Amino acid sequence: MEVGWQIVLGSLIGFFGAAFGSVGGVGGGGIFVPMLTLIIGFDPKSSTAISKCEDLTASCGSFLLCACSESNSFAVHNRFVELV
Repeated sequence: MEVGWQIVLGSLIGFFGAAFGSVGGVGGGGIFVPMLTLIIGFDPKSSTAISKCEDLTASCGSFLLCACSESNSFAVHNRFVELV
């Protein structure tokens, strides 16, 4: 796949979509699927599957960041390792 303006624009939209979706507590499928379909050119079935993978990755990253954060009062008393 050649890196062109579609990949760069899709990456920027994907990054900011994941950031705002994570902050807002929504997955971001309403941003990822149209972006992958219209800008990058994937078919709708592949766009949906990739969107779900992006949602899972963002959710796991947010969980680990919150669980390991020192500013989180729950994490200060109960470390992530003790939760498992």
